[in-house]
Amino acid sequence: MKNIIILIFALLPICAMAQSEWERPLTAAEKLEQAKKAEAEAKRAVKEAKKAAKKAAKEAKLNQQKQQSQPSLQVQQPTQQLTPTVVNEKPVVTATPAPARASREKNTVDSRYLAGAVPLVDGKVVFTLDLDVPGKSAEDIFNTVYAFLDKQAKEDLQKEESGISLFNKKEHVVAARYSEWLQFRKNTIMLDQTEFNYTIIANCSNEHLKMTLERINYVYEENRSDGIKATAETWITDDRALNKRKNKLAPLTGKFRRKTIDRKDQIFNDITQLLNGRN
Repeated sequence: MKNIIILIFALLPICAMAQSEWERPLTAAEKLEQAKKAEAEAKRAVKEAKKAAKKAAKEAKLNQQKQQSQPSLQVQQPTQQLTPTVVNEKPVVTATPAPARASREKNTVDSRYLAGAVPLVDGKVVFTLDLDVPGKSAEDIFNTVYAFLDKQAKEDLQKEESGISLFNKKEHVVAARYSEWLQFRKNTIMLDQTEFNYTIIANCSNEHLKMTLERINYVYEENRSDGIKATAETWITDDRALNKRKNKLAPLTGKFRRKTIDRKDQIFNDITQLLNGRN
């Protein structure tokens, strides 16, 4: 099934899509047409609401005039005085936890990027999230993941071409392609960043999500003579981005490996929290 999905996503055969259950997101023109129809429908609803409000106000006025024309009897109820009750409560004192012992941040952080942190599947870099989602159907998970991936494409560092490419509501599969800026360093005097391209494929089933982040490549300082265009397989694997002893990151490729893993962790953590209701 996965190979079929990857083949469809890579080739994007429009004719096949027309005869299958695969769909693509609406174009800007199609969204505009839908927006116009929705606006017309909203205006009509507002007009009907105003008409109903005028009718209701007229009826209310007639009822008020009718009630005022009839004598009314007012019975004064005795006022009951309530004596406030004061409860003596002792202040709750919350103990302030002792500050956590400082950890060796450098060693802890570095270990996340060392040997085995970039997995290879059939020679290709593929990051995989296998997530159990108790109590949620395949449709529920699909709808949540679709909205998440669509929202991600609109983030500040995303380029215009980012977005959902294909989806299949019956199979509960969605594929998205992103082109974004991955920043290594940013301050008032310099900006060091790379174009970061990758694909996310999400397979949703009852109470489970399998999501992959793959087909990664980088375009770094493209306008310079020493600019770099590289795939993850030739740039951030253990052999390329670690030293010979596999205990340190390489000077140049190491920063690509570090930021790629950070970005992958951010995406996987965000969708995990969202599906588990903690976001």
